[in-house]
Amino acid sequence: MSEILQDKSLGLVLKGYNLIPNGSLATKIGIYTPLIIETLLQEHPEEVDKWLQKLHTESIRQKKLCLFENDTSACFNIEIYEHFEKSFKSWEEGGLIRIMLTKDRPVWVSKKPLFIHAK
Repeated sequence: MSEILQDKSLGLVLKGYNLIPNGSLATKIGIYTPLIIETLLQEHPEEVDKWLQKLHTESIRQKKLCLFENDTSACFNIEIYEHFEKSFKSWEEGGLIRIMLTKDRPVWVSKKPLFIHAK
């Protein structure tokens, strides 16, 4: 079932201070239900990590555009990216990150899951 998340088009985007699914992931949520996707994300944080790494790279790019090229749209959004970077740092240190799967359904995911699978 984890192959559902293997699609390279899946990811996260920033909407204000929230991490939300991109269009492809939103479609998967619609097909498989938020509960199934929530479970998959919690069991496979490595997929979330890939998506967050892409956002981190975008954050660095936006900061450079603002600081070195005075790009007004990059500067306008810099506060949102700074907020993301705080959450990303927490994620890197083993903390939880919140993803809004739907408008009213957050899912909390940890890079280092808090549970252990018994064999």
